[in-house]
Amino acid sequence: VDSSKRMKRAQGISDESKICLVGYSHSYHLIYAFWANKLGHRFIWARAKYPSDLSTEFFEQYYHTRNCTTFVIGVGQWSAVKRGRGPYSLKQWRDEMTSVVTNEEIFKIDGEIKLFLRSIHHNPIGIMIGKCQPSNW
Repeated sequence: VDSSKRMKRAQGISDESKICLVGYSHSYHLIYAFWANKLGHRFIWARAKYPSDLSTEFFEQYYHTRNCTTFVIGVGQWSAVKRGRGPYSLKQWRDEMTSVVTNEEIFKIDGEIKLFLRSIHHNPIGIMIGKCQPSNW
């Protein structure tokens, strides 16, 4: 089923614009699902692990170099683990995400920019959380 026309009508997305999937591995792998539905050419992976990675400059870069006007943001798993900058408290994560979606400078790049937040899901049991004592919490 080719849902690309229906998707464009629903979101007002032109043929030239791209949709940036913002996040890390989960966002990257979502692109495979879009390729399977013949929509992959419309999507770009925008690598980010933390809400603080999502500066005005981040959005400017993907807008100007990749023609992204729609951003689907999924950052949260890295904020929850001890590696890197985590673990964040829920308040810290919420405050940082709030500052991203209320950053008026992003919308000054182009008034047509759209931000969507996708839900963050649990990671499957892996080597760090599946061992006794878990090492990522």
